[in-house]
Amino acid sequence: MNSLLLLVPVCATSLALYAFGRSVLGYERPALSRLVASTLESVGLVALFFIVNTLIGVLAVIAVRTLTPLFLSVYHFSEQTLIPLSLIQALAFLAWRQQRHQQNGDRHA
Repeated sequence: MNSLLLLVPVCATSLALYAFGRSVLGYERPALSRLVASTLESVGLVALFFIVNTLIGVLAVIAVRTLTPLFLSVYHFSEQTLIPLSLIQALAFLAWRQQRHQQNGDRHA
């Protein structure tokens, strides 16, 4: 039940943002398939950055353990801090890609 309760503010803010975009900003009605594809692409990039960041971190810990007498814990890479950092990386990459497509005149970025 608590998990379903989390959907209430998410749905409310999504509907409010949709209404704001349509009425105030004058956005057109979006194509649902494009929105879903774009969202899944974003989520996939976040997951990819998270996996690569974790892998590089673990490899760095193994290298330090192997090459030095220091002991570092792999536990640091299981922290939840890495997820928002991976989100920022993915958003930056998507913005960079969109900017490139706009410079090339491609509207379907």
